Amino acid sequence: MALMLLGSVSNALGQSFAPFVAYSSGTYVIPYDIDLADVNGDTKPDIIMAGGGSNAIGVLLNMGAGTFQSVIRYSTGGGSYPAAVATGDVNSDGKLDLVSANYLGNSVGVLLGNGDGTFQTVTIYSTGTYSAPSDVAVGDVNYDGKPDIITANYNNSTLGLFINTGRSFQLMVPYAAGTGCNPSSIVAADVNGDGKADLIAGNQFGGAVSVLLNDGYGSFNPVVLYNTSPGDHTYNVAVADLNGDRKPDIVTANANNNSVGIMLGNGNGTFQTMATQVIGPNQYGYDVAVADITGDNKPDLLAVNGSYDAAEVLPGNGNGTFQPFKSFSTGSRSAPNTVAVADLNGDNKLDIVTGNNDNNTISVLLNTTASVLASQPISPQTQLGLWPNPCAATEGFTLTMSGLPTRTSRLEATFFNTAGQRLSSAVLPITQGTVQGKLPTTGFLPGLYILRLSTYDMQGTYVSSLAVRQVCIK
Repeated sequence: MALMLLGSVSNALGQSFAPFVAYSSGTYVIPYDIDLADVNGDTKPDIIMAGGGSNAIGVLLNMGAGTFQSVIRYSTGGGSYPAAVATGDVNSDGKLDLVSANYLGNSVGVLLGNGDGTFQTVTIYSTGTYSAPSDVAVGDVNYDGKPDIITANYNNSTLGLFINTGRSFQLMVPYAAGTGCNPSSIVAADVNGDGKADLIAGNQFGGAVSVLLNDGYGSFNPVVLYNTSPGDHTYNVAVADLNGDRKPDIVTANANNNSVGIMLGNGNGTFQTMATQVIGPNQYGYDVAVADITGDNKPDLLAVNGSYDAAEVLPGNGNGTFQPFKSFSTGSRSAPNTVAVADLNGDNKLDIVTGNNDNNTISVLLNTTASVLASQPISPQTQLGLWPNPCAATEGFTLTMSGLPTRTSRLEATFFNTAGQRLSSAVLPITQGTVQGKLPTTGFLPGLYILRLSTYDMQGTYVSSLAVRQVCIK
């Protein structure tokens, strides 16, 4: 049952959100981590939360229009205390599964999905005695097409790798994240352009971010540390291209100095010195996300402000810098500690979801921002065909368009994940207002994606865009 707690509507440099709606996470149940994914195959993102003291993962199914059913819990084992959750199709059956980082259980839990929003009994894999995994990621690190599991093991300052055998997971292989750093978050992403997932960890102590490059054989090179500000507690990290150079950058949530940190990538797996941007006075930045909230093709930053009960939005300039933050209420005495973004109501705008520490709720803020690109629409005479629609297998989509302006010469089709992060793009030639071609989705895991179509003239000048649309891979 939704708790209809209404907050004020704010505007952040053209951005706006409807008043938050709060959903109960359960009595005395803190939602420590939030993931957004379609777990029942209806193309609508659902809310998945790590329930800590409930010893369970909670699932709130999307009913459409950005509203959600009451939480349903799935046990992660007695005394497990899940601190984080990730989703992925770990058994390659086309159905999303859940993976939990069990902080007190010193384990990860795998709950296989039935495809209808329900899940099977948890299978436990040990992360080692007193390891206390605080975060978990799912990604194919050995390029065999099977998603592997990676954990941030807080107590022993290691990153744990579980290789997927197709039927289960091998024993964990630990990698040092840095002496006494206590990693609290983990991201698997290709930061050096070799097509293989590397590991990036945010550390609560040690004043550094850990980067471990993939050696190409399913193992990782020794850790390289990149300094944050002295005394920073980097609780979370995100990886995205912030300045449009197609090189992944790192963003950190700095709990001790009221800021987010930005490390621009050089494209070879190394990173520049961190720059910081303030996100509020006395603000403990426990989480950060990157998403194109305004629809202007420029990544924005989102952070949570536990001290002021708000989500903070920092509009991007497209060059790796960001405009001053503006706040959006998540509810009185909510103290949000985690944030996620996705298009929850099918209007092609990214919405915000926060997990709230102090009042045991999840806040949903629907995006009401007018899209910048919508002001230059493609002609009404334009006809668009996309097959299969709305879901494709991993071989991709076939696109046909006609009736485009005659001065257009090429179309750029770009795929984003539901967090607004650019994944891939294809450029197709336009001949006399007509275009046809293949949009590959190789390497995409099952789930929801955003497709944006833009046209350009012979000089490379932007002409028009079609409203972004949501597609899925099954």
